[in-house]
Amino acid sequence: MRDPSRGRPRPGAIVSDVGLEGMDGIAATIRVHALLPMLPIVLVTAGDDLALRPRAEAAGAIALLHKSRVDELVDTLGRLWTESDSRVSGVSFA
Repeated sequence: MRDPSRGRPRPGAIVSDVGLEGMDGIAATIRVHALLPMLPIVLVTAGDDLALRPRAEAAGAIALLHKSRVDELVDTLGRLWTESDSRVSGVSFA
């Protein structure tokens, strides 16, 4: 996928940790989503903070997954490349 404004390849999705150094993943998601609203963003976390789920969704993430659930991450990314729409349908904040 190419970024038409720059002619460079654009990522098909972003996977980011919620706990980034210098900026939290929610704030980073807000920034990226503002620039590229159709780019799917999947957040991962080691914590069990349920309050993050609505914040992640409001920021524009399509999923918030626990780091220990690699199978869910692989499944989510697999659906990104098989869905015709650039957003994943049916992904829950599990």
